[in-house]
Amino acid sequence: MIRRYLAYWKARLRTASADSLLPVIKRQANPRAPVDEYRVLSALLPEDDELRVRLRSDLVARMLAVQQRERAETTFERRCLFCRLRCVGNRAALFQHMFDAHAFSVGKADNLVNTGKLLDMLQQKLDSCTCLCCENSFASRALLHEHMRKKKHLRLNPANRDYDQFYIVNYLDDGDQWRAANKPRSVAKHVPSGPAEASVGASSPPIDAG
Repeated sequence: MIRRYLAYWKARLRTASADSLLPVIKRQANPRAPVDEYRVLSALLPEDDELRVRLRSDLVARMLAVQQRERAETTFERRCLFCRLRCVGNRAALFQHMFDAHAFSVGKADNLVNTGKLLDMLQQKLDSCTCLCCENSFASRALLHEHMRKKKHLRLNPANRDYDQFYIVNYLDDGDQWRAANKPRSVAKHVPSGPAEASVGASSPPIDAG
C-alpha cells in the first residue's frame, strides 16, 4: 500500500507544486528563533485522506479475497509443525490439530490470512531451534520443545509485529487490534481467538522432537 501511496504523490507533484497542494506547518524552536515552515502530506489534506481511504479499501478487498480462497481450498496438504501427522483438505484442520494435540494456538483459523506464509515462518523458526513465544534460541530441537512445554510457550510472541500481517483484523482496523482483542482470558475449553491468548490446560501433550 505504501508504494502505491508514494507513487500517487510522486506523479501528482509532477503536475502541481507542493506550495499549491500541501498544507503548511509552522515550527519555532523558541520565541527568538525564526519560524520554520514545512509542507507535509497528512490526512488533514482532503485529497490525501481520500487516497488513504481508497488504498485501504483496496487492500482490505484483496486480503478478504485471499482469506476466502484459503477458507474454500480443499487441496491443502501440510505436515504438523510438531509431529509427523499430515493434514489434508482444509488448512483449518491443521490449526485445530495443533491446538487439540499440542495445545499450540495461533488463534482461530477464520481470523487468519496468508496462512501458507505464516506456516513457513513458524517452520523456519522451529528448524532454527527458536522458541515461537520468547524467541530465545536453543542448542537442539529437543531442548527447544522441552522449553516450550515447561514454559507453556505454545503460542506466538504478541510483541513481534511480523505476525500482524497474518491477522485480518489488522487490515480492517488501524492499530494493534488483535493484541487488544486477544489478551489472555480465564481458562476455558475453547480455541483461543488470537496469538496473544495463552494456551489451555495444565500440561502440554508431547511434541515430536524429530
